[in-house]
Amino acid sequence: MIESLGSMMLAALDEAGPGADPELPVVLQIDALSPGADESWGHFKDRVGDRLGRQTDLLRDRIGVGDVRELYAGNALAASLTTEQLAAVIDDPQIAILFADLDPVLPVVLMHEVHELVGAPAFRRAGGGLTGAGVSVAVLDTGIDRRHPALTVAHSIQTCDESVDIPGHHGTHCAGIIASTDPRAPGIAPGVDLIDVKVLRANGTGRHTDITAGVDRALDRAADILSISLGFNHLPISVPGGHGWTCVDGACPLCTAVDNAVLEGALVVVAAGNEHQRCEGVRSAGQGLVYDTELSCPGQARGALTVGATHKATHAPARFSSNGPTAYDSGKPDLVAPGVDVRSTVPLPPASPGGSAVAPPPFGMKSGTSVAAPVVAGACALLIESARRTGAPDDPAAIRRILLDTCVERIGGPANVVGAGRLRLP
Repeated sequence: MIESLGSMMLAALDEAGPGADPELPVVLQIDALSPGADESWGHFKDRVGDRLGRQTDLLRDRIGVGDVRELYAGNALAASLTTEQLAAVIDDPQIAILFADLDPVLPVVLMHEVHELVGAPAFRRAGGGLTGAGVSVAVLDTGIDRRHPALTVAHSIQTCDESVDIPGHHGTHCAGIIASTDPRAPGIAPGVDLIDVKVLRANGTGRHTDITAGVDRALDRAADILSISLGFNHLPISVPGGHGWTCVDGACPLCTAVDNAVLEGALVVVAAGNEHQRCEGVRSAGQGLVYDTELSCPGQARGALTVGATHKATHAPARFSSNGPTAYDSGKPDLVAPGVDVRSTVPLPPASPGGSAVAPPPFGMKSGTSVAAPVVAGACALLIESARRTGAPDDPAAIRRILLDTCVERIGGPANVVGAGRLRLP
């Protein structure tokens, strides 16, 4: 029974020592529900909540489980159980999969020239001054610095155990790629309504349940786009930086939450992951270590618009950018975008007591597929605004089709590396 929980949970049991029966943080994924045609998020959330609530009552009444967290889009419950309690629920036919909910230190899988490279200025002018106005974009990340003068945050929400008042470099950088109003590092769509969904601590650590809960919070705010520049990789935990994540069919709680968000009408843009070089190292080491995909979750979700990274000058794929296919042998990434040495907003330094000098707003350079994903998210915001102006369909399937059919330039490289090609707005 315990083996079904994977390498992350086995590591927790080893750490607890022989004879111990620690409370283990787990996620119980209930038989999956998906939204029906035209079913609103509120109705779907109530429908899932009824099922999760019944299961929660059973867990509490039958085996004395304490606090339980409901994850609606992910069709899952998060709780801490002893191995005895796990044994009592393992055969429940309504519980499909068990996942560890450990709190690893995550290297988060976790802009002027980029703006030009993807054709944003010309596309915005041709569309009559497109800025992404009226389009809401939720950035699920380490938090956005609301003090930064180049950023306007409409709403801030946290699902992790750290306040939104402690912004992360990674989240602030991603937000600026989408929405910066500073001409020295302009965002792709500076007019969007920016929603800060802080799912990780500022240092990039956190639990996957906080990410899944963040999808719920973004849908509560009726976000048009979710930009997710993070993920859990499938490398063994014996590999430095390996998360040991298991998702053989694209139906883990993270991927399920993304797929259900898309069915609810949100476009979800996700970073592919930064694992290619690390995976090459595992392959060349010849130590029998096994992984089923370079992609991180939720980047391998079927409904995700999964983004790999390229160099700015040459458009060559970045060495770190995770290749496909998925663990269930489906084609990913969907496209690539600039993700090397991209300049964007970073948090302001803490205010000095009694200080009055005003420093220039800070910017910084970062690389990764986590940088490429918000480039695409910003482009999608422009496409949605354009569609709404002309009365064209703006649902996720329509925008995805427009993006991949008309907004990419074919480049050299196999589809499992570059997808349909590099982002280039017409």
